[in-house]
Amino acid sequence: ECVTGDLSGVDTGSMTTSRPLYITLNGADFEYTGFKFNFVRPHTVSSVSPVSGTVMGGTAVSVFGANFLQSQYIKCQFGDFATTPGRFISSSELICATPVHKVGAVDVKVSMNGKDFVGAEIPVQYEFIVGVAVHAVEPRLGDFQGGAVVTVSGKNFVDSADLGCKFGDVLSPSATFVDSETVLCV
Repeated sequence: ECVTGDLSGVDTGSMTTSRPLYITLNGADFEYTGFKFNFVRPHTVSSVSPVSGTVMGGTAVSVFGANFLQSQYIKCQFGDFATTPGRFISSSELICATPVHKVGAVDVKVSMNGKDFVGAEIPVQYEFIVGVAVHAVEPRLGDFQGGAVVTVSGKNFVDSADLGCKFGDVLSPSATFVDSETVLCV
């Protein structure tokens, strides 16, 4: 196992710098391995969106931060062990699908090399919640012009700024949390 040296004081002016890798068996004679190692600027995580999703996993989460790099090894870590592959969008955004996980809030970390995970100085969290169960929708008929108030009855609804309803491809102008078993959609 080799541990990389510190290049943080070397200003390369770019996000990455490549250095040839040498190895020695006697501490004096270094032989070029034929490989290069890429040093990168440290990446950070600043926020995620959405901030919650079901324990069933599969929610596409945008992870925002700095110094993300396009890499085939990008991974997101939800909690201490659950990792999923990530997709590079830009140097400040990745997208990861959440894994199946138990209920609760967990720290989110990312890795550009699939091994070293970095989070935020103040941890950024994602909350796994029990999914909603819808039992009834009333009325089930409304005017093309919209405006009908639709009562959705079920379980596990939560009062959230992200609460919403969608009728096919049409986003409802408003959704009102009544209680954990009732939401009103307009």
